[in-house]
Amino acid sequence: MYFFSDSEERREKFQRYLSEMAAAVNRYQQEHDAFVVILGMEKLDEEACLRFEHLVDGPHSVYHSKDHNVFQMTGLLRQLSMLVTSRYHAAVLSMKRAIPLVAISMDSRLDGVIGETELADHYLLRVDDADLGRRITASLRLADDNTQEIRETIRRHQAINEQKVSEMSQFFASWLKQHFS
Repeated sequence: MYFFSDSEERREKFQRYLSEMAAAVNRYQQEHDAFVVILGMEKLDEEACLRFEHLVDGPHSVYHSKDHNVFQMTGLLRQLSMLVTSRYHAAVLSMKRAIPLVAISMDSRLDGVIGETELADHYLLRVDDADLGRRITASLRLADDNTQEIRETIRRHQAINEQKVSEMSQFFASWLKQHFS
């Protein structure tokens, strides 16, 4: 079961998170003449996307799962040259194409998936970090300077994970055969 709470403090923290992320994205966009794509991976993201869009200064587009199916959203995500996300599924889906990313965690699943790739020291931030905008900007600049290294690291860990999944599938199939044949 999920619980939702609302308070003035939570609303202020949410606005700070959006403002800090937008400030970093705006700086990066100006420095690199980048086009920003805002992706709402699930229904819960709609308000955040709307509010974030109003904070983005330069050219951008918004795509939301309410208007696009999972295949279209995944296709869009995998065309990005870099990703800033606080969503676990966006991170996981982008990793299949080794998209360099900066993760802003509010979810232990995101901590785990980024931690497994050995990218956490430079590319995993916390939503309540002091100087979040400055840290996002620094991580984006570092990712821009190390794109190939990040891609290679993600690919190496993807191969390891695919091997683990294959081994688990083989084990499970063997177990099912042993117990239900």
